[in-house]
Amino acid sequence: MNYLHTVISTLLLWLLGLLAVSIIKGITIDEELSSSALFIAELAEDIAPQDRITAESLLSDHPMVKANSVSYIPREEASEVMVHDFPGLENIEKDVFRDIITFRTDGVSDIERTNLRQQVLEITGVSGFYYEEDLFSGVGKGLARFRIGLLVLSAVLMAAVIMVIAYSLRQSIADARSSIIAMHLAGSTADYIKKPFLRSSLHRALRCGLTACILLVINIILINQMILRGFEISILQSGMACLCVIVIAMIMYYLTTDRATKTYLNEYQNPI
Repeated sequence: MNYLHTVISTLLLWLLGLLAVSIIKGITIDEELSSSALFIAELAEDIAPQDRITAESLLSDHPMVKANSVSYIPREEASEVMVHDFPGLENIEKDVFRDIITFRTDGVSDIERTNLRQQVLEITGVSGFYYEEDLFSGVGKGLARFRIGLLVLSAVLMAAVIMVIAYSLRQSIADARSSIIAMHLAGSTADYIKKPFLRSSLHRALRCGLTACILLVINIILINQMILRGFEISILQSGMACLCVIVIAMIMYYLTTDRATKTYLNEYQNPI
């Protein structure tokens, strides 16, 4: 029975690890999308050559703009860029488009994007500013709902893990009932009696946590290869998730064991 509880605890901790990865990745993916998205500064029809060069220079030096990402594109080629990054413009005549300057960012928030828009439009010769607004707003709302769901599921899974651990420990304590009574009769304190249970519980927590981490790393490798190409879960994020799994396992096992032993041992304070 103890082996079954260990397996169940490991699987539940593995699921908690997946949820931890999802939450950690969800926090950073908005910035990653921002850093991969193309931003476009449309130039005025009658912009002077010197103003264009100045605009390029100002964008290259802007703290939010990724280094070496600024490119000037004449109107002859601008239509291809606009159609590629903004679907729905295929039927617009090419001569409608103007010269543009494209650039990318190092990852900016909604507020920073708004500030960036204002600052770019203040540059002499810039008449328009475009980026994939639907992409950012859709991802932002979707992530918000996704994170709420993950938090609710995490709470349910954590409760399930605690219940499994508590049941397993109560079984172990019940099996040692005669030894506990004997130790009480010999004058042993409750703290002394529960030490072996705490030690055994922490060992099991470490085993379950490490096994769950191995399963988690295998899953992360598969997810990176099959789903998140271009937005892979980093080694640091994987390490943080594994650390969360082990810490959660140790804390839950310790607290649950401590409470279970106290509850049970109170029944045998006066065994005679």
